[in-house]
Amino acid sequence: MIVGQEGVGKTALLRALSKMPLVPEPQRAFLPASSPGRVLLLQLADELRRRGLFNDAAVVPPVENQRNSQLAETVIKALAGSGKRWLLFLDDLEPPPKQIPILEALMPYCQLVATARKVKPGTELFFFSSFSRLELEPLDEPSCERIVEGYVKAHQILASNQKLLKKQVVSASVGNPKRLMGLLERLSLREEIIDSKAIQEELAAGPQPQQDYYDLRPVVVLAFAAAIAVRYIGIGLEREEIYVLGGVATALFLALRWYLIYWRGRRQRR
Repeated sequence: MIVGQEGVGKTALLRALSKMPLVPEPQRAFLPASSPGRVLLLQLADELRRRGLFNDAAVVPPVENQRNSQLAETVIKALAGSGKRWLLFLDDLEPPPKQIPILEALMPYCQLVATARKVKPGTELFFFSSFSRLELEPLDEPSCERIVEGYVKAHQILASNQKLLKKQVVSASVGNPKRLMGLLERLSLREEIIDSKAIQEELAAGPQPQQDYYDLRPVVVLAFAAAIAVRYIGIGLEREEIYVLGGVATALFLALRWYLIYWRGRRQRR
């Protein structure tokens, strides 16, 4: 399992591995879409058909018209009939619970090599624990600087201050190769001499660094439940101050709820 943030080079590494003669070519396949499960199975069926492991005329109904369970049986039967263990390269593998049984059914006949942006704790316990994991880290600053220097020289990018250009580009890339190369490509298309303002414009126009967000909804719900409970405790103990405290907390929750809904709607409209 190759794990890392988007743009760090997982797919490029997976494609390179898929072309290496680790096993004979007829026994390995690169599947660019790992989700949903039906898409994964249809891709694998195409690979098996291309290698002559099953004949469409003998498959009734055709694989495109089969239900997911029947399609999985067809694919697994063809894999088992080959008499050889396959090496499957799966890109962007982040399976929902319904897809995991399909992958587990493939594992007796296949060795899986996959990429994932992030392994969720739940799936790690009952599926991903069987994988050896390779963490791809962002590039360090010296590596980014060498890439920028080589690109600027090769594409003859003119800058008012070459050192500032290198510093700003390296800082903005946060070590992400995809973001780094995208920024350099956009700068190379500009006809004027690159200055700090031009770099800032390209940074604003380009994709932003990936960020992880934490789901605070369970915390908010528990806080609301606690506020309601405090009000009932105040009634039971005949303590007016506790009852008022619970009411204030409830009001704050309702205000926060409106605020979250409002900003979520604005973000979706953008």
